[in-house]
Amino acid sequence: MRIHSIRSVSLNPAPTGPKEFRAGLALLIIVCAIVFADALTPAWFHSRSLLLLVPVAAALTSSVLITTLTVAGAMGAFAYLGWSRPGAAFTSGYVILLVGCLVAALFVAAVREQQRRRLVVSDQVARAVQRAVLRPLPSMVADLRVAEAYLPAAEGALIGGDWYDVQPSRYGVRVVIGDVSGKGLDAIDASAALLGTFRDAGYHEASLQEVARRLEVCMQRHNVWARTVEGREYDGFATALLLNFSDGHMDVIDFGHVPALVVNVRDGAPTEVEFDSALPLGLGELAVGPPAVKRLPFRVGDLLVLVTDGVTESRDVVGDFYPLIDRLRAMAVDGPGPDRLCDALIADVSRYRRRGPADDAAIMVIQREAAVMIEQDSDARRLYEAPPMDW
Repeated sequence: MRIHSIRSVSLNPAPTGPKEFRAGLALLIIVCAIVFADALTPAWFHSRSLLLLVPVAAALTSSVLITTLTVAGAMGAFAYLGWSRPGAAFTSGYVILLVGCLVAALFVAAVREQQRRRLVVSDQVARAVQRAVLRPLPSMVADLRVAEAYLPAAEGALIGGDWYDVQPSRYGVRVVIGDVSGKGLDAIDASAALLGTFRDAGYHEASLQEVARRLEVCMQRHNVWARTVEGREYDGFATALLLNFSDGHMDVIDFGHVPALVVNVRDGAPTEVEFDSALPLGLGELAVGPPAVKRLPFRVGDLLVLVTDGVTESRDVVGDFYPLIDRLRAMAVDGPGPDRLCDALIADVSRYRRRGPADDAAIMVIQREAAVMIEQDSDARRLYEAPPMDW
């Protein structure tokens, strides 16, 4: 149930499928039924008038091809009734009305098909943007098993202001999860800028504090660019947790984000991990020094749960906040892996929310496993080490 997961789909609109052919067949059966009903009713009762509705229904539900076939069937039925029942009243006005409805049905079907193609292309562009901003994460990085899920606030949206990623490096596996202030395109724009900086700095920089500094500079530069170049009144900031996993421990820098939770492998009890919180990204000019790095053990089998405030601030019908620790305690009894726990958590949050999501919600679950050896000549090693070059 990875809400944000992307499937590769062609930009070309899908051809007419079995469902549409079945719909067309049903419409033609209705045409035959109308003809049959007209033959059994008196001449003064014009059941054939219902033929006007069939092409309209086809235009609203089917492709141009199916609508054309339905129009042809309706016109054939009309001609047959005029030939087989000459006593029935066929006025010129009635004929003009019928022909007008058939032509209008074809026009509506053509416009609908064009709009459908535009929607298909727009959907694929949105998915490409999503892949660029929130790329699919590997299920296994070094000795870490990773699961993630994303629940956007806006109905039909694919991405929002929450951002997260995993970046392998020779210095350890870097992980980030954060939440940009604001909503809409401004938040997405800032998220994309921060993620791009994290992927570059997380790979190249040896110091986690230097990665943090690069993210701070990125947020400030993004705000300046939005105001001076694009003319937007934007002065955003972002909360975040920045982590580095290496040699059985994790180093963490907290930029005012929702606290992380560690589920102990021994008793399954979730514990909230407190860090020395720094100011959110974008407000670093107000800080008196660099953010503090806290080192914690991360044993084999332990689960680390990272969320955004869209999870902890979800409310039920009576207005109570989502009890993350209590729900995690119940879910962790059976010792689920990251995938099962992540799916169960995002599903539980979805059910808990009162009137749909009020804010984006992102979840990452990370579990340390026994050390994984990477083949020296394996292509996966290039995730951690720069390729050899002569320049």
